[in-house]
Amino acid sequence: MTTGSCSDQDVSRNDGVDPHGGATIPTYLQLAAELADRCRDLPGGTRLPSENELAAANGVSRITARAALQELEQRHVVRRQRGSGTFVANRIPYVVRAGMPPSWTAIVATAGHEPAHRLLSVETVRAPAAVARALLLPRGRSVVRAVRLGLVDGVVASHQVSHLPTAIVPDLARHLERGSLTKLLIEHYGLQPDRWWSRAEMATVPAEVGVELEVSGRPMAWRIESVNVCRRRGVPVEVTTGWMRADQFEVALEFGPTDGANEIATMDGGRE
Repeated sequence: MTTGSCSDQDVSRNDGVDPHGGATIPTYLQLAAELADRCRDLPGGTRLPSENELAAANGVSRITARAALQELEQRHVVRRQRGSGTFVANRIPYVVRAGMPPSWTAIVATAGHEPAHRLLSVETVRAPAAVARALLLPRGRSVVRAVRLGLVDGVVASHQVSHLPTAIVPDLARHLERGSLTKLLIEHYGLQPDRWWSRAEMATVPAEVGVELEVSGRPMAWRIESVNVCRRRGVPVEVTTGWMRADQFEVALEFGPTDGANEIATMDGGRE
C-alpha cells in the first residue's frame, strides 16, 4: 500500500493508482484489501490489531484505520465486539433446504464449533393468527412460545422464537434448558421434525433483537422463518422465526434433489 501523511484526509485520499489507468483507490480501501488478504490466512476468532495499532503500523490516520475495519465489517470479513476488539469472522455454512432436520445445534457442531443455548423465556400463550394457521390449529388455541439465544464458541450468534402446540409438548418449560430443541423433540417427545417450508432474507434487525444479539445499532442479519412437520405423523409441530448474525453465518438456499450438486459437478467435469 502507498503510505502518506497521517492526516484525517487519508480516508478519502486517492493514493493508489490503478495500473490499468482506471480510477484511483482510496487509502482505506487499500488497507482493507491488505487486511482481507491477511485474514484469509488466519483462523476464525483471531484478534486483529486495534485502530491505533493499525494506524501506526501502516502510516495512516486512526480515521483511515477505522474506515478500513468498518469496510471489512460490512463485508463480514471481521466482526467487531464492543469492549473486546475486532476479530476474524468465522462464518458457518447454514443450508436451508426442505426435508432437512432443522437442528441449528447440529449444523454448528458439524462445522467444528461449540453450540450452546440461553433460554430467555418460555410461556403458554394464545396462538397468533398466522401461527395457528401454520400449525393447523383452531383460532385461539394455546401454544408454547419459547425464546432462546444460540451461542457459537461462547459468542451470541442467533435469536429464535419457536411456537409449538401445547398438546404435543407437555411440560416443555420443564425440559427446555440449554440443549437442542430438535434433539428434545426427537428423544423426549418421539417426534421426527423436518423442515417443510422456509423463507430466508436479509433484513434489518429489530432494536430489541439487536440488543440480545449484542450488535451495534441495527445491522442487516439473516431472518429465517420455518414451519417444521413431524415426518412420522405428517402434522406441523413448530413455527420458528430466527435472526442469525451475518458475521457468524453464511446462509445458502438449496432446491431440488439433495444429490443435484453432485450431478451438476459431474456434468461440468464432462465438458470439453
